[in-house]
Amino acid sequence: MKTAPDELFVLVQVIETPDGKSTLNIAPNWFGDPEKGQLVIDRIRKLGTPLREQISQTNMKSLLESFAPFIINGRRIYAKTRWLTELHPDLTAIIADAVNHKTSPLSVIGLMEIHGAATTVPLADTAFGLRERHFVLLIGSEWTLDDDAQADSHRKWTDDLYEKTARYSIPGGYANLLGKGDQEQIAHAYGSNLEKVQLLKKKFDPDGVFSAIHVPLETDDHSSK
Repeated sequence: MKTAPDELFVLVQVIETPDGKSTLNIAPNWFGDPEKGQLVIDRIRKLGTPLREQISQTNMKSLLESFAPFIINGRRIYAKTRWLTELHPDLTAIIADAVNHKTSPLSVIGLMEIHGAATTVPLADTAFGLRERHFVLLIGSEWTLDDDAQADSHRKWTDDLYEKTARYSIPGGYANLLGKGDQEQIAHAYGSNLEKVQLLKKKFDPDGVFSAIHVPLETDDHSSK
């Protein structure tokens, strides 16, 4: 990804197949000229022998809808996130070890690299607090209601990997996966935009109706202005 064109975005996930084998799910997305994109996608194909592939031209609506089958009502999910600047060999070894010790076959580890247009937006234009090239690590324990007796074990798997990757991480994280207990990460996720986000939250959602993505609402000096 260090030499990837700006038009290429790739999501890499470690998932488990129905027969219990851990596999890499590589989801390349090309936003640009299809012919140029085909050449780049072909290079990705040559990284290995795919067990299965499904690559076609699509639109944004269909792309988002393609993830719908993986979102199942009633599943338990416990997630953590990190921002990373580099994928050091020791870090990838830690991630690989976690893959080999998953407590639930439904749990997922994901990586995506943020570059291109996402790094050229002026920092103050949106709430996102980091406009430099970086990786996002997603750690998600997932299990069924029938497996609730092992909930603590599944959460510990996520927490353990989260802690082990701390030394390789930079402050902050993907805001969609930050909860009320992640105050320090939240502050860095929004960075210098946090105060503005808080003011907007107080103005448009004082009762906290929209709470899926947590925004702390501590009283500050500007609350009465």
